[in-house]
Parts: sequence; C-alpha cells; structure tokens
Amino acid sequence: MHDKFLTIRQGSESTLHTASHNLPYRALHHHEENLLSLRDHLLSTPFQRPFDSHHRESLRHDPQTGVAATSDETDDEVADRG
Repeated sequence: MHDKFLTIRQGSESTLHTASHNLPYRALHHHEENLLSLRDHLLSTPFQRPFDSHHRESLRHDPQTGVAATSDETDDEVADRG
C-alpha cells in the first residue's frame, strides 16, 4: 500500500494524518481516498522515526547562496563552504 503521512505538532500535542492521497484540491475533494487522523496516539511514534531519519539525511537548499547543506550543518558552516 502506498502511504503518506503528516504530523502536526502544537506544543506537547501532535496529530498524525496518514492517507493514500496527495494534498491537491482534486485529491481532497473529487477522488475516493482514505485518510486516518489520530490525535496524541501511540502510533505517531513509528511514523516519526522514518521522518526524523529522512530529515537528518536530507539536503537543505539556501536560495541566497545556491548551496545545499545536510540538515546537521549549521548556517555558518554552509556559509564557510559557499
């Protein structure tokens, strides 16, 4: 099953949305899709782990310098490379 998820955190509360569709208007209003929303649920943790992993490995693009940095580099380290 192809799945997408979105976690929204507000302070200590979080809401997990997991669904089969993308977020454009047509998918939200015209297609038959599934969506599950869970507020402050234990199932949020297994979804958070892969997100954190992807976030650590992802590159962050700075439009001012055109330099991509790994998410663990500081802005000063990126500026020194650029």
